[in-house]
Amino acid sequence: MRVSKLIVPGGIPPWITILIAGAYLVTVTLGIRQAFGLFLVPVSQDLGTGLQIFSLAIAMQNLVWGCPHHFLALWQTVSGRGKWRRLAPLSTPLGCC
Repeated sequence: MRVSKLIVPGGIPPWITILIAGAYLVTVTLGIRQAFGLFLVPVSQDLGTGLQIFSLAIAMQNLVWGCPHHFLALWQTVSGRGKWRRLAPLSTPLGCC
């Protein structure tokens, strides 16, 4: 049986399910950081600073958020998935502080 002919019990082809799951994943993971660009002008005007200051703050936040993930991935590989699953949801809120 070819994969393209498979249909899941709900009647939706598997490629539609994968497409929807991928779109959701991209929306959730990129939406938080990408949305800061929408607030660039209003926040800069509200603070009375130039666009460069807020842009630099967002860039620093992205670096602080992204750099530890390499070490956390190494830690997950060494220690197992159990501890990682408990701590991974905290990584994004801690990076946004």
